[in-house]
Amino acid sequence: MDINKVDKNKKRPVYLNLFKIRMPVMAVLSISHRISGVLLVLLIPVFIYLFTLSLADQQSFNHVLSLLSTVSVKLLMLIVVWALALHFYSGLRFLLIDFDIGVEKQQARRSAWLVQALALVTVFIIGGQCL
Repeated sequence: MDINKVDKNKKRPVYLNLFKIRMPVMAVLSISHRISGVLLVLLIPVFIYLFTLSLADQQSFNHVLSLLSTVSVKLLMLIVVWALALHFYSGLRFLLIDFDIGVEKQQARRSAWLVQALALVTVFIIGGQCL
């Protein structure tokens, strides 16, 4: 068989356009869970640095406090809150799935939407208190 010959009857995509693929909500939640986990892990050194800086002396504490009170940092903190909430709620969902709770397709779809809604509600509650 010649590798260079192409079968004209096969309809193969030339490229894979990820923007045209409509993934199920369960897949979106799974990917979001992984992204939020990576984001939280990468932010650990930043939070440790800010925490140790705030404990050094009163001037350093005031510096960290002024840094955290800016609008841009507050918006970044809301993204961190979203990542933490989404990761927490989806982790609970995946634990329930490990115990065969919510494995059916309709239940899995409903719980995936619930996790995303709970994460947004958490962001709105915390954001309303902080901003």
